[in-house]
Amino acid sequence: MNKITLQDITMIPMAQEFMYNALKTNEVDAAVTYPPFLTQINSKLKLNQIFSSKEIPSEIIDVLLTSKRFMDLYQYQLVKVVNGFEEAKRLATDNNFDAWNIMASREHLSVADFKTAMSNGVVLIPYNDQEKLYFTNGELIKLISRMSNALFEMKQIDQITPHAVPVFILGKR
Repeated sequence: MNKITLQDITMIPMAQEFMYNALKTNEVDAAVTYPPFLTQINSKLKLNQIFSSKEIPSEIIDVLLTSKRFMDLYQYQLVKVVNGFEEAKRLATDNNFDAWNIMASREHLSVADFKTAMSNGVVLIPYNDQEKLYFTNGELIKLISRMSNALFEMKQIDQITPHAVPVFILGKR
């Protein structure tokens, strides 16, 4: 495999829902994506996957972060986001068809494809179980530091952010 560095890559910010078409039309050569979007891409395009989070079991793969200032300004709205996410998980766990239908249609997938994507090894950590990841072993602190350094190196942020506030852990492999 060729040794590619971050300096060899031109980053193109793009919403997940547009990546399928960008890959299909060769607008981009590669994409970082995840279920349920990955499910659509894998089922319709013949691409080589070069990395999967399955290679890093038990790693936190998705976090909602904000600055302390943003949290102070929008605390009420952030609480609504977290509560809405928890309610969606509860409804999905109860196998509520309307909940699955809403989530799948939001991602432009069939309910079956969305369920497949969400059952592919991703664990959604209940809010009440997240505090120990932040305070007990510092796993989340280490992740925030790695993410901040990587984003800075890729010129996606202007400065390393040592004081980001974890709002909610969305998923873990």
